[in-house]
Amino acid sequence: MYDARQIANFLLDEADERRLAITHLALQKLVYFCHGLSYSRFGRPLILNRVEAWKRGPVIRELYFSFNKFGDLPITERAKLMNVQTRVEEIIHYEFPASICSHLEEVLRIYGPLSASRLVAMTHEKGTPWARTISQAENSANVGMHIAEDFIREFFAPKLVKQECNANINGSEQVQILRQ
Repeated sequence: MYDARQIANFLLDEADERRLAITHLALQKLVYFCHGLSYSRFGRPLILNRVEAWKRGPVIRELYFSFNKFGDLPITERAKLMNVQTRVEEIIHYEFPASICSHLEEVLRIYGPLSASRLVAMTHEKGTPWARTISQAENSANVGMHIAEDFIREFFAPKLVKQECNANINGSEQVQILRQ
């Protein structure tokens, strides 16, 4: 598993190459989709960070603190971490196997061009892990509003067959895959 900030930095680098502007809100959802869809592709989680149910959908707190300063503007920097030895902030580097790079590139290709509001709407639909978490919180306490990893796995894992069968259809149709 990887730190969500590594995934974010990879996606931002790829988005720059594609001349695709990514906002903080969109990045949160893209990393979440990369994580969830890793269950369908690899049968395991992608990130080690916890996902929380916030008002505007799934949020990874570490990403929030790294990128919230951009607000609704495109992100122009990368997530950083303090090097305890040099006491200098350094960009969080990543090195992924080819299969992970391919997965991240595909998620970015399909979902990256969508608006942040469209991505939020997709995460808010009935039956999504976010919606289930919000619904359960009405009847029981969930300090931190953490989305159960089981909810994410159960929602995304069945998408594998549908994704493989629809690998050659256009992006707008593939968006529907997540929503089924």
